[in-house]
Amino acid sequence: MNENKIAEFEKTNFEKKEGKKNSTRRKRYLETRDLRLMTFCYEQLFLVRSQMIQWLMRKYKLKNFASADIAMRRILKLLKQLELINSSRSGFLDYREMIVINEKGISALKDKGYLPEHAVRAEIDETKINHDFMATEVRLILEKIINCMAYIPDRLLRYHQQPQLPDAQIIYFSPKANREAKIAVEVEMTLKSRERYRKKFIDYQKSQYDLLFYFVNQNSIKGAILEESKAVTQMVFVCSIDELITKQDKAEMVSNDETIVLGDRFHCAANQSGGENNEQ
Repeated sequence: MNENKIAEFEKTNFEKKEGKKNSTRRKRYLETRDLRLMTFCYEQLFLVRSQMIQWLMRKYKLKNFASADIAMRRILKLLKQLELINSSRSGFLDYREMIVINEKGISALKDKGYLPEHAVRAEIDETKINHDFMATEVRLILEKIINCMAYIPDRLLRYHQQPQLPDAQIIYFSPKANREAKIAVEVEMTLKSRERYRKKFIDYQKSQYDLLFYFVNQNSIKGAILEESKAVTQMVFVCSIDELITKQDKAEMVSNDETIVLGDRFHCAANQSGGENNEQ
């Protein structure tokens, strides 16, 4: 190979390498979709991959699971390249990968205006992993069913120092009341004392909330909640987590006085005109 051919060969190789570098640089740019998924992850403390896929399918109207899975993998790869997330595994979730927004990721979200300045990283509590996982599952389903004006998890409610701190707060427009209404959402995985329930219901009765939704994993918890709320308030409705997951909008919320079907009582978000998929 003569000198001219060697020089041409080296030039071609250099251009290919630079092209790959430039391509990598382009891929390192955070899109609106990436930032919004990061914000959701921050709000819920952590996410597993299946929850990321559910979020993508709902927010961006992706009906094909395979397409959402590909998008999720691309986003995760980018966030790991940029060192904006950490991951760990826990036996409580069958050692599935748990994605957490780290300090660098929180700083990036603050810079873009997605988080307030006082947002800080919180450590995962091993004793609450199953509860926090289920709280995210409940949110993903309720946001599909209820036409929420806002869904505010407890991590953000703490900033406002509210006297009542449920696992989440839903704000929606109530046609019946012709005003904005609020639902307190509680995910209950362990049975508490009857006195504790009674005190909580008395406090909620005096609160800003119109309804209090409990999602439970045991019939004994459901029975205790209904029994202790009976003499205090009519705002309490209970549903099993399994029923919510399997029946979705057909799930029934039960109180001491009535039973409501979620999809019948609330406007379905899927029927809204427009969508958020244009933000990709």
